[in-house]
Amino acid sequence: MDPEASKPEDQKTTQPNHKGEHIIDLVQKIEQCRGWRLQQQLKQIDLAHKILFQNAADLLTLLDRHDDLNYVVNLMAMGNKPALQAEWDEANRLLHNFLASAKSIVEMDRNIIRASLGQELINTYEAESKLRFAEDPLCQFVQQLRNYCLHVANPIVGSQVSGKGNDFETAFLHLVKQSVMSWTGWNAPARSFLKDCAAHIRLQPIIKSYCEKTDEFRKWIYDLFQNGNKADFEHLAKLQAVGQAAMLEDMKSAGFSPGPSQ
Repeated sequence: MDPEASKPEDQKTTQPNHKGEHIIDLVQKIEQCRGWRLQQQLKQIDLAHKILFQNAADLLTLLDRHDDLNYVVNLMAMGNKPALQAEWDEANRLLHNFLASAKSIVEMDRNIIRASLGQELINTYEAESKLRFAEDPLCQFVQQLRNYCLHVANPIVGSQVSGKGNDFETAFLHLVKQSVMSWTGWNAPARSFLKDCAAHIRLQPIIKSYCEKTDEFRKWIYDLFQNGNKADFEHLAKLQAVGQAAMLEDMKSAGFSPGPSQ
């Protein structure tokens, strides 16, 4: 009879279990290496940009709906004022979401880069960010409009139809320029952009252009991380390859047959 079996549970000798401990050790090494931490930071940047793009898509869906002449004419018909007002309110909500995320990615990118990279790469980022955003009139208009919405008021939006007499030809939902023009908080690039806008500002091209610019910058940041930290990412790739091989070996020894890699 096994003497251990007759002992109470709390007096039995605990035998070390080494199965899988090498996998745990590899995972810890991966998570402690600098390349892994940099990779997690890039994922945070990615998520912030995805939020921006989804907010933009939601707003563009509503704006595009208002390019449908029949849809807008029906909304503007007698007795439909509550429905039209609801559309304007929804446009303001979606615009607020877009503007908030448009500014938050700037702050998040900057904070992550300052916390993760060396001073030389930080300086490279700051110069590129200034060129692409701080000195760009359209980008500054978007970011300053966020400040207006946050600190002053929701801008006035409206529906515009045009044509000859009662024969309407086009329709669109717009931002009323006059409602924001008097604000003294615009910086020079944003005011320059606003000054050149029509009285009824179409938002679709502004939103699309801003998203294109930020996506190009996201790709540039990826290159900055990768090219400026090659040794760290190569070390991470090696550790991950070793870890994957070890897990496959464990699966085989346990009787599992991994499927073909995709």
